[in-house]
Amino acid sequence: MIIYYGSRRYDPAIYNYAKQLNIHRKKFELTLEHKKMNSDDCGCTTVISDRHYKITLYTPQKPHELFITLAHEMVHVRQILLGYFDGEVDIIDGRQSLLWKGIPHTLDSNVIPPWEHEAYKLQQILYTNYLKHK
Repeated sequence: MIIYYGSRRYDPAIYNYAKQLNIHRKKFELTLEHKKMNSDDCGCTTVISDRHYKITLYTPQKPHELFITLAHEMVHVRQILLGYFDGEVDIIDGRQSLLWKGIPHTLDSNVIPPWEHEAYKLQQILYTNYLKHK
């Protein structure tokens, strides 16, 4: 069961993405916010507390891009819920790292980390399926 705080405009997409990701029966809270940002980032997921996550969608983006970004960030919520990573940055050998499935991965701007590979791979699939069942 998802307890959701945010614009009702995104309700159908959030519940559809959660179902597609098979996390719709897990109990968690989700806060959604918009924030103006002048960068290449489209969104981010933040752990507020145990089982409470915040997705920030950066604007300006076109409406369909916001829904794709939301799909991408919902993948990160799933990854955290399933314990693949906790989003905590550690310093290993003097470099910023995250643990992904128990393996440290250095945060390097030249390398796309595995959690992002998965999110990029699934975002369009989730969005396309959402549109089919809207």
